[in-house]
Amino acid sequence: MLFRYASEVYGKDSIAIVHTGMGKDGANGLVPNKESWVVWGMPGSAVNTGLVEKDDSIESIPDVVSELI
Repeated sequence: MLFRYASEVYGKDSIAIVHTGMGKDGANGLVPNKESWVVWGMPGSAVNTGLVEKDDSIESIPDVVSELI
C-alpha cells in the first residue's frame, strides 16, 4: 500500500527500497540481493515478480540511489 500511494503521488520520481520482511506486500522496487539478508520473504517476492530494476547488495544501496537521483 505504501509503495502504491508513493507512486500515485510522486510517480517516476519515487524510489522504493525493500530491505527485508515477510509476505508479498513489497513486490516492486529496489531490492538487495539474497546473499545480503537472513529473511528473504518480501524481497524474494519482489524479485519473483520480474519488476525489480536492481538486485544489489546492501552495501551498494547508497551508490545505486545516488545514480538514480
